Formats: sequence, structure tokens, C-alpha cells
Amino acid sequence: MYEFEVDHGSQKESDTPQEILESFTQFPSDTEALSILPWEEHCTECAMPMCYSTCNLYEARKDGKCRRFVGGIVSVSGAKNPQGYLTRVSFKRWGQLMAYANLHPVPIQRFKWVETAVRVIDEIAAHIPDRHLAIRGRRGFSSRMQRRLKQFVAGSGVFATSHDAPPTYLLIEVFNPNDFVVKVTLTLNSSDANAYNAGYQQLLAIEKGFNQFKIALADISQRVNLQEKFGISLNPNILDEKDEGLTLYFGMLTFAWEKPSASNVQPTTESTGKPHVKVLVWDLDNTLWDGVLLEVGLDKLKLKPGIIDVIKELDKRGILNSVASKNNYDDAILALQHFGLSEYMLYPQIGWEQKGLYVRELINRFNVGQNTFAFIDDQPFERDEVLSLNPQVRAYDATEYNSLLSLPDFNPPLSLESHLRREFYSLDIQRKEAMTSFDGEYFSFLKDCQIKLNIYTPTIENIDRIMELVQRTNQLNFSGNKYTPEEIIAILEQDKYEAFCLDCEDKYGQYGTVGFAIVNKEKFQLIDLMFSCRVQSKRVEHAFLAFLLNHYKSSAANEFSAVYIKTSRNMKAGLVFDDMKFIEQKLDSETSSESIYKIDLTAEVPNDNIITVLWNGKIC
Repeated sequence: MYEFEVDHGSQKESDTPQEILESFTQFPSDTEALSILPWEEHCTECAMPMCYSTCNLYEARKDGKCRRFVGGIVSVSGAKNPQGYLTRVSFKRWGQLMAYANLHPVPIQRFKWVETAVRVIDEIAAHIPDRHLAIRGRRGFSSRMQRRLKQFVAGSGVFATSHDAPPTYLLIEVFNPNDFVVKVTLTLNSSDANAYNAGYQQLLAIEKGFNQFKIALADISQRVNLQEKFGISLNPNILDEKDEGLTLYFGMLTFAWEKPSASNVQPTTESTGKPHVKVLVWDLDNTLWDGVLLEVGLDKLKLKPGIIDVIKELDKRGILNSVASKNNYDDAILALQHFGLSEYMLYPQIGWEQKGLYVRELINRFNVGQNTFAFIDDQPFERDEVLSLNPQVRAYDATEYNSLLSLPDFNPPLSLESHLRREFYSLDIQRKEAMTSFDGEYFSFLKDCQIKLNIYTPTIENIDRIMELVQRTNQLNFSGNKYTPEEIIAILEQDKYEAFCLDCEDKYGQYGTVGFAIVNKEKFQLIDLMFSCRVQSKRVEHAFLAFLLNHYKSSAANEFSAVYIKTSRNMKAGLVFDDMKFIEQKLDSETSSESIYKIDLTAEVPNDNIITVLWNGKIC
């Protein structure tokens, strides 16, 4: 689905070169399901609604939002693909094609029906003359309601079908009508601005003519938690006005599920016809051990006879073990450690929520089919509750634990790596924890991105880009100041101030100007610092602060300080001061959100050496 409900153009089949239409007939024939993604035009530097009144690039659409494509997303009829059309996009500065994504599998025929139905409603909404009619301050009510409908259709999975496996790949089809290669940055990351995630990026080299990319889900899931809300964007990184109008034709942009083949069908048991069990989820009280932990305490608990041998044998067969229990987490983990079982229980789900939700979470964590899970519990109510949310899971009474090893479902074909399966998952857990805590692997990933930060002294020629940052930057604005062009020019001309502009690039492409800072040279104090949100979590702010400290350390300064006005939007970015060993000094007023952060310049300047820093074109 595309944003056709807002002002957009259309292109007839007769006006489209046959080479383009015929290229998009190469849709993979082994596809059985697709996800419905609602693609829209967005701005890489969006700070709505404030930028609607302050940004000189703002151009209103029917719904009052900003137009970042020339003529919007243009529908091209005559395509022989599942969605029944192509789209033509001519990018303006900072324009990107973006979707709030999902992994809901919709069968091909149903996908075609949904696309057709939504297109009809798009046309109706687009032609309702309410462009200048505002309801509660918002224009284009018809377009806004259609957008909500499409977000619901896509995000809720109302037309999806149950599917045991995740999608095989992200499919991207694009035709480049230009005589040169177009480089587009593909990005997938959490749509929660406050959630940390490493994100997935790839630079797509769009050759002249038709291009089809299949990006394996396994590659993406290493960098993005696909069980949470996430977004996808395609950005050609247009920064200059002269480059506007770059045109590409897009076909299918969606996640695809391949049809089962002899190579990817799960082995099944002869008795049930179901796949062998891959994960067994244990209850604890009166299932793994006799008694209730909270009632009798750890000292009086006793494991069920022979249950350790059962768990260890399952582990040797490559069947993973986990826990779904209503208990105090710390007490239950301590008990598992006491009995020597904690290392066998991956992703333990312990608390006071429904066990059905815990099992569903485990299915997501292990990323295997629901029909490869089994659950064992002494309470019929709990087993039925789990099955009500996870109907393909196999459930067993706690009294059956001794017979599990003899059941065909728990006797999969063995390989040389079967007994190492738990170790593989344990290592993966460690990797994800390392990325979340900004350690090892994430730093290695950033180094591999080959990020370069070019810091230079701005002039009046840079005023337009500085103003764009001032107008738009919220999350990475440390002062909240909103300057006029005249005020910026005055600062650049005063000797007491030193200003810095920051350009950034990495192996995926150019970011352009991403930061602006002002230092009071008389006080050796950073009074303003603002960054583009596109470099958030990339350690650019750390590299810049390290540069500043070394820059003024060479000026014989003993101390450097920074003004920081904390807000709900910039709190996450402000953690950089703690990382760099600044010491906070709150102002006298208890109600003030302004703080002064100071650091001793006689000490060694912290620097992780992840980013290559250049000062006026020379490597520091």
C-alpha cells in the first residue's frame, strides 16, 4: 500500500515505457505470502509540527503535512505484479520512502484483494475536497482517516493467516531509469524513538534498469528486534537542491514467505505428522519440583525424581528447555541455580503474567514455529490457558515427564551439532546483551561502518543548513535555543564565540551537515550543541566532545564546561556527558532544568576511537 490518499499523480500504462512494465513481471514464483506495508513519504529531519512554520523547505500537502516528493507518490498502472501497479517517486531534499513495518503473512490472493479494495478507497479519499477544511486544527480529514485505516489493516494483521515460520527475506524491486547508478540507504530500526537498537543498514547500488534485492531476514534480525514495532526507510540522501527530482520506479517492497520445499520442510514424526519438538517449556511448582516455592521455601523443595536426567537428555538431543512460571523472578532463578538447572533454561519467563503470554514471548525469542513447542504443567487450567493463545503448542501433564523421552515427538534425527544447540542460543543471547549495553559487538559494528566526522569553521555560506538544524532539531538539541538567521550571523562575527559545523559520512553514504555547536571562548564553555537525529546512537556526539576537549586543552585551558537544559526529548542524548566523565553541577534554582557539566582538562580525554575525526579537512 502507498500513500495515494494524499495529493498524488497517476501515470497511464500507455505513458510508461514497456521496458519498465515488463521488468516487474519477475516476481518470485515460489512466494506464498506477503506482508502488507503502508509506504509513505517522510522527511529525514522531521520535527513536526514546529517545522511546518519554521522550515523553508515546507510544502503543504492536502493533509497539511510536508511534501518531500515531487508530485507525491505517483501510481503507475499496467503492472503484472501482486499489487497491480507500480509507483514512481521523484525525491526532493531529505525525502525518504518509509513504512511502519510488520511480519503478518497475507496469502497472495488475499493480498491482491486487499490492495484492490484499498486503492478504491484511496481514490475516494483523494478526491474529497477538504484540503482547506480543518477539524481540531488538522486539514484533510478524509486523507487522515484513510491513513488510519491503512495503518490498522497493515499493523493489526486482520487479513493475515497463521504461519509457523518467519518471512524468508525482505523483497525490494526498483527500476532505475537514469544513466547512472543511484545509491539508496536501506535502514530498518525500532520505531520507538526512546528504544535503543543497533539498527540494520545497507547501501543499495541501484544499477540502470531493473534491480531486485532479497535481503535475508536472518541478517536483519541480528540488528533489529523484529518482535517490537520497527520501521523501514529507503533514502537516496539528496542534500542539494540541484539534485532534486531523482526518479525511481518501485514495485514490491515487502516481506516474503517462500513456499515449503524439500529443503526447508520440517521433519515430522510418523505418529503425529507434526514437526519434532524443538523447545520444551517447564512450569516450576509441582512440575519441576515438588512443592510451592513461595510457601515452603528453597530449603524444603525437592526436584521430581530423575527430572535432571530428563532435562540433560533432551539437551543432548538438541531439544531446548525453558521456563514459564508464576513466581518471584529472583527466588525462582536462585532455586534453578541451586539445583544446577539455570544453564539449561534459556530465556526464562518468570513473573505474574499469563503463562500463555510467556509462551508466546518464548516463541518469538527462539524464532521457531509454534508447532515445535511443548509445555508441561501440573494444572489443567494453565495448560488450557497456554493453548488458548498458542493453539499449535503441545501440552503435557506434569505426571508425564518421565515418559517424554520415549515419545516420537521428542526423538528428532540427531546430528553432530545437536548437543551444541543450547550453546548456540546461549552465545546469541550474549551477543544481544552486548549490543544492548553498547559493548564489544556494537562498537565493532560502528567501526565497520567507517564513520567520518568532518568538523569545520562555518561561514555565512553555511547559514541555510545551520538554520535547518536549528529549526528542526529537538531530540539532540542540548539548549533548546531557536536562533534567527541574524542571530547566527552575529555569533559567527563575534570574536568571543567559536562556532563549529559537522559533516558526516559512512560507507553507506553521505549524511551532509549533521551538527552545529557554539563555544564561548572566554569561558571555555559549550553553550549550544545540536545534532541531526540521523546520527543518534552512532557515537558522533562522543567523538565531537572528545575533539572539543582536545581542541581547548591545547589552548592551555584547565577546565571545560557545557550548558545542558534537560528535556524529555533530549534526556537520552544527554547521557553523553556521563559517558565522557563530565560532572554535573545543578543551578541553585530547584525548578530549573538547566545544568552545567564540567570536566578537568588536565586529565586524559576519553575517546573510544570509533570515528575518524577531521578538523578543517585534516585528520586529528
